[in-house]
Amino acid sequence: SATQPAPLAPSQTSGWGGREFVSPAGVPILVGRNRKENEQLSLRVAREPDVWMHVRGVPGAHVLLQMSRVKGKAPPAEACLQMAADLAAFYSEARDERKALVTYASPRHVTKPNGAPLGAVKLREEGGTIVGRPVDSELIPPEVLGAREAERFGGKG
Repeated sequence: SATQPAPLAPSQTSGWGGREFVSPAGVPILVGRNRKENEQLSLRVAREPDVWMHVRGVPGAHVLLQMSRVKGKAPPAEACLQMAADLAAFYSEARDERKALVTYASPRHVTKPNGAPLGAVKLREEGGTIVGRPVDSELIPPEVLGAREAERFGGKG
């Protein structure tokens, strides 16, 4: 069913080759695997009313809760925001912390400063902060948590 997490399912977002998960309510969550994918996700894929996330203060994945692929105008469910925040923390250098602060923002406030390196963005305005739980998340699929060493941010790209 659509609510079963499928981390290896092919993306339905054209041109996106990064990780894709499904939230408890069936909302796609895209996760950049490296700086190149972060840039693509943040500057080309993200659109209103998606929710953009990144762990605060350390390198890590840009994460997109893809509300733009959901019919209707309902705000994202708390569990969907929490899962996206947990993934942002898990795919970051804060992955071994029990808690990590994750910033979220509207895609229209995510910009790339002139001359900034690949994957570097700036937020004109933050939406707020969620506490991500990278170690004991009940929302990250168990097979992903179990493959901690293979599943990480960085590497080629």
